[in-house]
Amino acid sequence: MHFRPTIQAKPKTFIERLYFKALSIGKLQQKHLALLFSIGLAIRIAGMFGLGDGDMEHFKAWTTLIHTYGLERTYSAPDRELIARARERNVSLVESFNSLRTWVTIEPLAFSERNYMVIYPPGSVYPLYLSGLAYKRISPEMRNSRLFNAFINFPMLLLSLGVTWLMFLFIRHNHHGLAVATAMMYWLNPIVLLDSTIQGYNNPIIALINLGALVSLYRSRYLLAVCLTTLGVLVKPQAMILLPIVAIVCLRETKARTWPVYALAGAVTALVFLSPFVLNGYTLSSLLGTTFAARSLDQWTLPVLSARCWNLWWPTHVAIYSLFGVKAVQLSEFTARFGANPRVLGSVAMVLVCAASLVQLYRQLPQRRIYIFLCMIMMGYAYTMVQVNVQFNQFFVFIPALLMIALANQRLFTTSVVIMIPWLAQLVVYGGLGRDFCCPSTVFGRLGLSHVFTGVTLLIALLNVFFWLQFGWRYFRGWFTTTGPLHAFGSTTPEPEELRRPEPD
Repeated sequence: MHFRPTIQAKPKTFIERLYFKALSIGKLQQKHLALLFSIGLAIRIAGMFGLGDGDMEHFKAWTTLIHTYGLERTYSAPDRELIARARERNVSLVESFNSLRTWVTIEPLAFSERNYMVIYPPGSVYPLYLSGLAYKRISPEMRNSRLFNAFINFPMLLLSLGVTWLMFLFIRHNHHGLAVATAMMYWLNPIVLLDSTIQGYNNPIIALINLGALVSLYRSRYLLAVCLTTLGVLVKPQAMILLPIVAIVCLRETKARTWPVYALAGAVTALVFLSPFVLNGYTLSSLLGTTFAARSLDQWTLPVLSARCWNLWWPTHVAIYSLFGVKAVQLSEFTARFGANPRVLGSVAMVLVCAASLVQLYRQLPQRRIYIFLCMIMMGYAYTMVQVNVQFNQFFVFIPALLMIALANQRLFTTSVVIMIPWLAQLVVYGGLGRDFCCPSTVFGRLGLSHVFTGVTLLIALLNVFFWLQFGWRYFRGWFTTTGPLHAFGSTTPEPEELRRPEPD
């Protein structure tokens, strides 16, 4: 039985019309759906050959490094050398690891950096290894070119397809039309299109794993959720947000005797996933490489209050910059000048928000399983809003979960649209269409309109803070789950007439 939205009364507002328009995608003919899918595919294929953001040069350099020195030598020396160096120089294993890091030099495209080392966990490295294997058949010397970009981006295209398919599979048993509309909302979403192949980020990897873990939790497949969460942590540090969510759901719904089994399953998953390193004597190297980004982010990005992110810290960043200059917004300078460590303040706020969010998840779980997704959104949103030195594209951590449930009812749809508008503006302003057409933020400076740009960003930042606080208030009030076809997401609330499927003749 297919989901066929019917409208009993004419929608009164623009957002209502937009909502029903989005739902109506679910009842389009196959040829029209194929056209929409082709549009998204064509944009991605064209974007694969773009320069992307600066991260693309890092990815190509890492690929070159892996195929020059071997996969196991991705991060540093063998474990025996790390231990020997630590003993010989009486230093920690971390210091030994850092002193023996593997570096590579390449000639970048439209980028200044030439020396690179891998700073992401192995889960981000394996797709690069496969891309390199394929590209070497065409260019044995691995020449840096736009074609190289396309090979790096191709796995992200496949993973984006995987995310889209997962969204469809998750919802289709309850609402076929809603499943189609949700999948298309992800596939054609401007944020998704910009973030992956056009700007060249590798977020589709963690998007697929995070959603897989959340869907597994929703379906009460706890063991699979634990294994996927382990993989997520071995792909990107942001997957750490999944850990407490999985823990709370397992605490609420599973027996204590199963917890050691889940812990063992997670450990075995990590061991198998890291086997290319473990079997060749690089276990310590891989573990230190996995945690390097979380431990050493400030070494590779300027540690400032807000790294072009319009969050809670952005107004403070702009004000301090205007009053005291560029150095004052650096974390160390700010602490010395004002006697307060913003990193500690942000972390405390993050812990408090996450703790409250998890308590709400624990309470709501028996009646409203949609809170599994809402909690991920709430915590990812908090990470983006309250932590210092968040990069302008890191809000993507909660976008897939948001899009998964965005069409569940009109309230969620309205909230999702409102939330995404400022983040889309931020992504466009600082990332543009990659280095080919980047960036709108520089245009204001060239036109002598820097003050106008600053004023606009401050306004959007304040709106962003307001939207976040409003989302948090609604999260804790249960506002999202009172209407709509939410039995597809674990609610017993009746479906409204205008969305009800007609009974078969």
